[in-house]
Amino acid sequence: MANATVCIVEDDEATREAIRGLLLDEGYKVIEASNGAEGQRMMEASSERLIVVLDYRLPVLDGCDLLDIVAHDDDLRARHSFVMMSASPRQTVEDCEEALDELVVPLLPKPFHIDELVEAVRQAEERLRLDPA
Repeated sequence: MANATVCIVEDDEATREAIRGLLLDEGYKVIEASNGAEGQRMMEASSERLIVVLDYRLPVLDGCDLLDIVAHDDDLRARHSFVMMSASPRQTVEDCEEALDELVVPLLPKPFHIDELVEAVRQAEERLRLDPA
């Protein structure tokens, strides 16, 4: 899956810009959403499979709620792969544990090292490669 597309769903603009720059440098195409509902619309509208880098705390629709929607939507579940970021990893696990486990979503505690993010995105890309929709 050369030049996979990553959808960054993050409400903090500076964080989104930093992640975008990093992933562009790694050869990924990048699209962005500033809240969970916008991320959901992008996933539903996308004609390609996406690697979704998702923040836990988001306006409109938070990361856990978005993962719950995906877990109950066979199409979204089959087409996309996820990485979740959180400044509150314990709370994220408490709130999202079932969806994280069911969808095999790694959790990156903020702050994270850029290599950790790149590796998590590569692993999400590999999951898409191994599980053809």
